[in-house]
Amino acid sequence: MKLAWISLVLFCLLGCSNGPGLSVQEKTYYQEMQSASLRLKTLENMTKTTSFAKARYQIAVNEMLPETQKTLKKHKTAYENRESYQSLFKSFESYIVAERMWTQDKGLNLVNKRLGEGSKWLEQFQRDVNTEMNPTEAQ
Repeated sequence: MKLAWISLVLFCLLGCSNGPGLSVQEKTYYQEMQSASLRLKTLENMTKTTSFAKARYQIAVNEMLPETQKTLKKHKTAYENRESYQSLFKSFESYIVAERMWTQDKGLNLVNKRLGEGSKWLEQFQRDVNTEMNPTEAQ
């Protein structure tokens, strides 16, 4: 819940700020990546409930997939070397692989491991964004 609140505040600050050092392109990058992370956060929240169901998870993945793929593809050329891009991509990849493994009945232990990796990378994305946007505070 705390991470979702931080995401929302960061998203609002990015949309309203005219902070020094961020170009319009960078602001757009962070806003769109933040939106993608919120879509992934929806999957993460779903996996932490006791009523976690395979069918609902697959529907959520299918809803998240096109927009998140579009966002990652759009920013790949300009930002793929940034840690924030890499961590969000790894989170996305983990959630997609988990869904495919579950669909193929590879076993819940492997699925849960991938879901855990997705969650870890999503948290790392937030730290990376904070570091990239406030490099002086990170030192």
